[in-house]
Amino acid sequence: FAYGNGVYVVAHMGCMLYSEDGITWTEGTTPVVGGWTSVAYGNGRFVAGSTDGYTIYSDDGKNWTQVGGKFEYLATNHKLAYGDGKFVAAISTMAFACLYSTDGITWKWDCTVDGEFSGYASAICYGGDKFVVLSPHGQALYSYDVINWEMTTVPVEAHYNSVTYGNGV
Repeated sequence: FAYGNGVYVVAHMGCMLYSEDGITWTEGTTPVVGGWTSVAYGNGRFVAGSTDGYTIYSDDGKNWTQVGGKFEYLATNHKLAYGDGKFVAAISTMAFACLYSTDGITWKWDCTVDGEFSGYASAICYGGDKFVVLSPHGQALYSYDVINWEMTTVPVEAHYNSVTYGNGV
């Protein structure tokens, strides 16, 4: 779920939905059918990811364009967040992996984890000058630069679907 340019956008398993008032919803035009699992907004652009390895982008939240071909390394669920001028795709595989992009179209794969992160990325957000990734296995990662990730723990093992930041928390 994301908001930008006066439009609400929801990543739905079969389609992308948009609304200008949050009440009336319409299906957007997507170039591929995917199991859309995440959408982020930043720098005037929406970016969405799927369970099928596809990434799409839209400047209006209504009409979507596919980013290149199918990303084989994104062939599983990936979660997206935007912050500090970058989109970050945290990939839910059996181990942590991520990509980042300044425009949502050209992606770089260049991140390392300090420690042994046994979980996968089930939620991501940006706030307080850092990206935070949660795993359902009681672990979390954080990064100030999206390249170097530090590991920490959370007190409850659960399948986290989302995480957000606001008002210093």
